[in-house]
Amino acid sequence: QNMFLAACETGVSDMGSAPLGQQLADMNKSRVYAPDGWVNYENKGNSTTLTVWSGRNKTGSQGSFQQYAPGGSGPVAGAGIKSVAINHEKGTVTVRYDQAKTGTRIRSETFSVKEKVK
Repeated sequence: QNMFLAACETGVSDMGSAPLGQQLADMNKSRVYAPDGWVNYENKGNSTTLTVWSGRNKTGSQGSFQQYAPGGSGPVAGAGIKSVAINHEKGTVTVRYDQAKTGTRIRSETFSVKEKVK
């Protein structure tokens, strides 16, 4: 089962060891999304949006939830998530992916939480 970590800096290397996101991907043999900075939670009405920043309280440059694959040596290129918007009333989640370095359009998808939870 894929994992999504919302704990700050779990996608950052510590003292020369692999990021926690990579370690969990290897142990669980699944893909793991882990933030490469500080997670910001912004509540507006019935929605909560999660984004990642290099500094606390939405300061510095925007980062992402990096994807780690089992047996990898770092984040999967172009597979990060820029933001996650949770609509509590509708029960939907909208995921906005990183823009690929080649200049392609930013992808996003919305799905019902009920469809994904088993």
